[in-house]
Amino acid sequence: MFRCVYLLFRYWLKILKLNEQSPVKQMFLLLKNDTNRNLSYNRLNWAFQIKDMLDQLGFTELLINQDNILTIRLNTIKQRLLDHYYQSWYSNINNSRRLRTVLYCIFKHNFNLEPYLDIITNKRFIIALSRFRLSSHKLEIERGRYHNIDRENRICKFCNLKAK
Repeated sequence: MFRCVYLLFRYWLKILKLNEQSPVKQMFLLLKNDTNRNLSYNRLNWAFQIKDMLDQLGFTELLINQDNILTIRLNTIKQRLLDHYYQSWYSNINNSRRLRTVLYCIFKHNFNLEPYLDIITNKRFIIALSRFRLSSHKLEIERGRYHNIDRENRICKFCNLKAK
């Protein structure tokens, strides 16, 4: 997702540098005028989406002062995008009812590839570990969610046999 948004901004800056007679720039300016009149066409207006993302990133002034925008560096936008993405990721982990009770939020503090994922070479183990991390496994703790079983009652059959 990050890459798509980054490429969108990169293309937008490229359009702004085009000659006023360019059909692409003229079309963008038409869409921008519609955006200024709050016409989003059910959020399908490309200029509206750019405006919305710039607002979310705290770059509202960039759309207002498009004539002076060529001074902004793409790296500045890229860094703000990354910061926004990391902040959203971390917030989602800490505010998720489901993840709060899982060890994930205890061990996962940085947005990076975990080193042990490169060490494991057996494809079966990679698949099992990926399913476990994504909660797409068939353990009772996960399956019980879909049957509205209270968390403390989601005990697998194997664990239940051992307890007897």
